[in-house]
Amino acid sequence: MPKRNPIQSEQGAALVIALLAVVVMTMFGIILLQVLRGSMVQATSSEAAVQAEANAQRGIDDALALIRNAVERGNAEGADYRDKIARANDYLDRVKAYIASGSPVNAKRGTYEIAVEEDTGNYASLTASPITVPDFPYVRMFTIKATGKIANHPGGIAAKRMRVIVSTINPVFRYPLSADNNITLNGSPYIVGDVLARDGNVAVSDVAVFTGLPGTKYGKKTDYPSVKGFINYGGEIVEYVPGTTTVDRHSGDVDETFFSKAVPLRDKQLAAGEPVAAADYVSAKLTEMAEKVDAATSPFDENVNSGDLFGASLGSSLGAVIGHSVKYEDLWVTVQGNLTLDNPAGLSDFAVKDGVLRLLPGANFQLHHGSLYISYNDPNVVAADLSGALAVDPGWSVVINGNCTLNDGFYFAGNMYIKGDLKVVGSINIDGTIYVDGGVELKQMTAINDSVAKPLIIVATRTFDFSDNISANSLRAFFYANEDINLRGVLSKIKIYGGVHGNNAILNAVREDFANPPTDPAYIEYDPPIGATEPTSFMFTMGQTNLAAEQSKLQIFYDSKLYSDPPVGIPTTSEVSVFVKEIDTVK
Repeated sequence: MPKRNPIQSEQGAALVIALLAVVVMTMFGIILLQVLRGSMVQATSSEAAVQAEANAQRGIDDALALIRNAVERGNAEGADYRDKIARANDYLDRVKAYIASGSPVNAKRGTYEIAVEEDTGNYASLTASPITVPDFPYVRMFTIKATGKIANHPGGIAAKRMRVIVSTINPVFRYPLSADNNITLNGSPYIVGDVLARDGNVAVSDVAVFTGLPGTKYGKKTDYPSVKGFINYGGEIVEYVPGTTTVDRHSGDVDETFFSKAVPLRDKQLAAGEPVAAADYVSAKLTEMAEKVDAATSPFDENVNSGDLFGASLGSSLGAVIGHSVKYEDLWVTVQGNLTLDNPAGLSDFAVKDGVLRLLPGANFQLHHGSLYISYNDPNVVAADLSGALAVDPGWSVVINGNCTLNDGFYFAGNMYIKGDLKVVGSINIDGTIYVDGGVELKQMTAINDSVAKPLIIVATRTFDFSDNISANSLRAFFYANEDINLRGVLSKIKIYGGVHGNNAILNAVREDFANPPTDPAYIEYDPPIGATEPTSFMFTMGQTNLAAEQSKLQIFYDSKLYSDPPVGIPTTSEVSVFVKEIDTVK
């Protein structure tokens, strides 16, 4: 049997190995080419997506520029408040028509197109309303969609949606918390929305300050504040020690260590707003009504200056109607049951001069084609003691020269102007705005506007005093003070849907396990008082830093529905303004 040549055998094996190597290398090459091809496709797709998104943003920018230009032209050409609104609204109609008639616009690469998805506003109702001071707010809201495209490229399409608001509402009402100067956040207040300290600092600490024994302030160590939104300030953010002037640290930009649970981003473009001259508004209304009441020839159809020992009593369970204007002088006037003033052919003013008006629980006082005026300028007496329900037509007012008390369950529709102090005792519902040339005290509240689909606006020249509000869970309101404003969620629980503004705004809050309130001694934590030696006897939930931001006893949520249906009489600006509410990427 012939022997196998070992050289030939090795050559055959080498050939097989070489062929296998070629096959393997070919496979690797094919895989590599596929990977490279996929990478190129992916890179091209990513590039197209980025370019398409840039085109969509350009469409948004173009639409916003058109809207701003329309408003600026209206402001420049308008002779007065309503004329500016009329012209701006007309130019906005033209912008909308122009966008609707447009075709895709060529970009440097690709195209973009713009569409108006939604357009709502109150111009028709505004023009049908009588002129008043402050005048009715104008609001027009657009939803704009811009779509960018890169033709014949995978992923070459992107869209963005912008919500822009055109309005005369004072920009100060864009914030849940703002101040002309400084904002101080002690402990764990929870703010949802943008925060603005226009000309001052934002000071923070992890100690909530509250009052114990008369004249004694205590400090409860809890956690730092939480702000879910943007923030801006004229100075810087500082951390300080309550009760002292010691500043531990400061920063020009937002440092997350200043906040807990929710950290804001700084936006230096937040609008500052305009000061609200509450005293001027109140003075103008007082002058207007006083001229009628004190006129040598009385414009009132009926003048009553005498009555029995207990004054005048009006209204009935079946309802009473007065078809003319009437003035009571030097009398205590009581409204009980149902009373309506209505003179379609003339004025239906109702005045109480040098006397007091009481609106009893269950009463319903309606004024059509006229205003209500009460004057009893004694700082120790309440000029208007109001329960039940009271309403005036749009364009008319309730004007009070003296102190006023709004009692639990009170309902009011319209605008109210008070030269004196306002006290709110209990829960109320107000469809309108209250201007106070004085201070405001809010006591024993559980709710404000829980049955009215708008926030209450209270603008005061002095400060707000929140007291005895152990469980104010639903306060739908904006509180604006020309002086400092203080809110404490330490012994009380306060939740506001709206906003707070002061010259300086000071907030103090702790967190609490609401499901298991601290009633057991195991929950008690004693902290030394600030500047005193008396022991505390207050109970707080232990483990403050472990609790969620939503467990703060002082929470403020911005009411985003404010612009959808603004309250009558809300402070306005002299010109129309534009602001972008949000810009989203459309998935």
